[in-house]
Amino acid sequence: MANTSILTEDFIRGKATKGKSASLSVQDYSGSTVLSNYGTPIAIREKDTGNVWVGDKKYSTTTSKHQNRIANWGGRKIPHEEFVEKLKKNNADTGGRLGW
Repeated sequence: MANTSILTEDFIRGKATKGKSASLSVQDYSGSTVLSNYGTPIAIREKDTGNVWVGDKKYSTTTSKHQNRIANWGGRKIPHEEFVEKLKKNNADTGGRLGW
């Protein structure tokens, strides 16, 4: 099990295609790599561009901390609806956690 900060940093840099910490997990899909907090996707890294996108939906204080860390390290915050569309476009399975 990885340290949360290291897993987040590796995700942003494109080094982590899978992994798990206490609350975070990284899952690799055909078009993207997704970072989830307790199973809810909070960031996506597109394989073709390397862009990292962070959904702006508020969950908990801890999740917001993770989202802000990713944004501060180079991820771009986008509206939740746009984030969901990027997940769909990149074939990421959310397990129904985002309502689709």
